[in-house]
Amino acid sequence: MLVVERSNFLGGRGMATNDEGYELNLGAHLLEDPGSGITRIFEHVGRELRHGPSNTEMPIWDHETDSWGSIRDRYSGDKDELKKVIQALIATPYDELERWDDRPMREWISQHTEHRGVTDLFEFIAVMECMTENWWDHSASDNLFNRKMHYEEKRTAAYSFWPEG
Repeated sequence: MLVVERSNFLGGRGMATNDEGYELNLGAHLLEDPGSGITRIFEHVGRELRHGPSNTEMPIWDHETDSWGSIRDRYSGDKDELKKVIQALIATPYDELERWDDRPMREWISQHTEHRGVTDLFEFIAVMECMTENWWDHSASDNLFNRKMHYEEKRTAAYSFWPEG
C-alpha cells in the first residue's frame, strides 16, 4: 500500500497547525447542509448522516470585547430591510440566481435595499463560510443560492451542525 501526502504532515484537511501561537484546525468543524446536500447524498447511497447539535448563533470573535459573540450582535440595521431582501431571495427562482454567476452579490442585493448593513451581513456570512477569502469576491449566484436553500429548508441564513458519530 502506498500513501501519498502532498504536504509535510499527514492528515491533509484533518489536521491542526500552529499559526502565531494559535492552534488552528484546517479541516471542517461543522457541516453546512440543511438536508438537501450531503445528507441527501448519504441517503442515496443507503447511509445516514445524523445531524448532531446545530450551530445557530454563528459565533464570531469580537476584538473590541475580546470575547465570542453571535453574528446577530454585529447587525444593528433595520430588520425590515433585511426581511425585504430575504423575501426577494426566496421569491427568486434558482435558475435566475444562476444568471448572476459573474456579478457581485452586492449588486443583486442593491436591487432590493440601499441599506449597507444588509449587504455587510450577507458578505460577512460568506467570508465566515469560507466561500471566498475577500469580501469583494463574492459571486451572487454561489452565495445567494446557499442563503436561499437555508431560508427555504431551515428558515435561517445558515445552518451548520456537528455530524454524529
